[in-house]
Amino acid sequence: MLETLQKKGYLIMGHNSLQGENQQVSLEVKMGWFGGILDGEGYIGVSRYIGRYVFAPKIEIVNTNKIIIDSCIDCLKQLKVPHYVRNIPGTKRYKEQWRILIYGFKRTQKLLPNIIPYLIGKKEVAILLLELVNSRLQFDYNSVSPEKRKWTNEQLKIADKIMNFNKRKLSKTSTTIRQA
Repeated sequence: MLETLQKKGYLIMGHNSLQGENQQVSLEVKMGWFGGILDGEGYIGVSRYIGRYVFAPKIEIVNTNKIIIDSCIDCLKQLKVPHYVRNIPGTKRYKEQWRILIYGFKRTQKLLPNIIPYLIGKKEVAILLLELVNSRLQFDYNSVSPEKRKWTNEQLKIADKIMNFNKRKLSKTSTTIRQA
C-alpha cells in the first residue's frame, strides 16, 4: 500500500518531503497538505488597530516544528506569496516556535484563492476574508478621496462576521467611532 502511494507521488519518504527532495510531488498535493496545516495550526482573520476603525487581513501559522515551518515556507514561495517569519526562542517552560505571517490586502488576496479549495474548518472564514479583501481593493486608493476610503457598512458586517468566527467581536467604542 505504501509503495503504491509512493509510486503515485502521494507519499514521499524522508523528513523534507515537501521541500523538493522528490520533484514528483505536485503543487496540488502540497497545497492540500498546506491547507491541512493552515486548518489545524493557523489563524485566518483580521487585525484591528486599537483606537481606529481600521482592519488588516492576517493569516498566521505557528508551530514548534522547524520542518513543518520550512515546508510551509516552500509552499508560499512556490505561490510567490510574500510573508514574514519570526522565530521566538524557547524558555525553560516553552519550546522554541516559529510564526509565519501573511499580513495585508494584496498578500492575502494572492494566497486565499490558491488555498481555499483545500480548507475544511476555516474555509468559511477564508471566503469571507477574500470577499472583504476584494471589496477593499476594487478601487485605487491613490485616486479617491479619503471620504471614499472609509469602510462601508457592508465591509464592516463582513469584518464582524470574520471576528465572530474567531470569537472576537467589535467593541461598542469602534461602532460608535464609525457612526460619528
